[in-house]
Parts: sequence; structure tokens; C-alpha cells
Amino acid sequence: MAISALRLFLLTVMIMGQEGAPETGLTTRGKAQDAVRKSMAYIHFDIDEDYYEDYPEEEETSIKPGVGTRSFCDYDPCSMGQVPCSELQKATSCLCPGISSEREVPDEPRLRSVGQITESSAFVHWCEPASAVNSYRLVYQALGSAHSNQSSSGLLPAQARTFTLWGLASSTRYQVCVLALNQAGESGLDRGDGQSSYPPGSGPCIMFTTAVSSGQVLAVSLSLALAAAVLLGAGGFLLWRRARGRRGEVRLGPGADSGLQNPTFFQGEKPGELPL
Repeated sequence: MAISALRLFLLTVMIMGQEGAPETGLTTRGKAQDAVRKSMAYIHFDIDEDYYEDYPEEEETSIKPGVGTRSFCDYDPCSMGQVPCSELQKATSCLCPGISSEREVPDEPRLRSVGQITESSAFVHWCEPASAVNSYRLVYQALGSAHSNQSSSGLLPAQARTFTLWGLASSTRYQVCVLALNQAGESGLDRGDGQSSYPPGSGPCIMFTTAVSSGQVLAVSLSLALAAAVLLGAGGFLLWRRARGRRGEVRLGPGADSGLQNPTFFQGEKPGELPL
């Protein structure tokens, strides 16, 4: 690599000398230098492949402006009473998940769970969708009855994530769904008809069954107790009859005629005869 650099330096000096000297009136020494210059002009310089390895290329780093130093907002879409992520972003310059505008119908919220189920109530918990939401609404209906009407919770604030359903019938299967609303409209529903693309528990609807009422439990317990008492009484009566029959056989003795006998007559006596 040092020889190549020397050749390049000599060629540069000769070219500069040619530009400064006239072609006419060259001396013997000048003609010799001119011949050397012309021969050097056709010299091929082979650059070693390892030449570039001495100067490693700098790795290009692409850093998006403003993103490398910012973190995501401490925001949980399933927590109750959350401060809107847009307000957190204004206060701390953090990053919020992408959401659609208020001019678009919101996506379906995810109904996370239904718990604390009693004979007449159930606690519903859902998560916010990646959309602009102004309010929520719960709709629920008893299943298995053609005359069952759909009930609604009414409008709930955008910060709400939980709601308790009251006035449910005991031992009844229900379906509850959560709807998100904004200026553009209302989100759709997945009613669990088996044709939805949502995995179980990840859509806006869930089915559940209320508990058995205490009155029903008492009635069933009394019915079972009464049935047990009847069975015990019947079994006791049968045992008593069987034991009584065995006592009668022992008193009459073996071979005795069955039936009732008149104790005033002795064996061998005829009617009208007095006993001796």
C-alpha cells in the first residue's frame, strides 16, 4: 500500500510539471522526464482489497426524533378511574397507544370478567378499546326464554370500568354486553353465537348464571328431609309387621292352625258338652 501511494505521488508531480512546462524547447533532461511521465501515465495501480478494511465503515444509526428519550405512559385501559392518556401525555410527554378519532365509531370494548355473582346481582369488569370514548352502556338479557326483554344500565362515564347488575333472577343464565359510544356512534356486539372471531372472554359479551336463592335451597332441603322421613317411616312399619308375625308363630307353636281360635273350647270338645 505504501508503494501504491508513492506511485500516485510521482504521477501527480509529473502531471503538474507538464502543465507548467511548454512542449517546445525541451532539454535532454526534460525529454527524459517527459518519456518517464508518458510511460507512468499508463501504469495500472492495483489497489489491494484489504485497503478498505483499514477504515471500517461507521454503522448507521437511525434514531427517530423524540422517541428514543420518551417512554410509554403509565396507563392501564382496564383500571377504574384512570386519568385519560391524552392528559398524561400533555403532562409528562409520554407515549400513548394509538387510538382512533372521535369521527370514527369506537371499537368493541373487551368485557374482562363477571364475578361476585349472587342470586340477584353480578359484578361486571371491562377494558377500554383503542378508540375515543365518551361513555359506556351495558345491555343484558336472560337466556332460554322467548319472552325475556333486554335491559340496559344507562349511560356510564368514560372513566368507568366496572358496574354491578341488580335485580337478576336466581338460577338463571344471562348474557351481558358492553358498548362504547362517541359522537360517531356506538360499537358493535359479539353475542356469542359461535360465529364470532373473538376468542372466549376477549369480546364485548360474556354469559353467566346466577346463584340459587336461599328460599330455593330451603325448599329443596325440606323436600329432601320429608322424603327421608317418609322412607324411614315406611321401613320401620315393614320391620314392625315382620317382627309381629314372628312373635305370633312362636306363641302358637309349630303345626298350629292359622287363624284365631276360641279360647272357651278345648281340643276334642264338642259344642254343647260340658267340660269334666
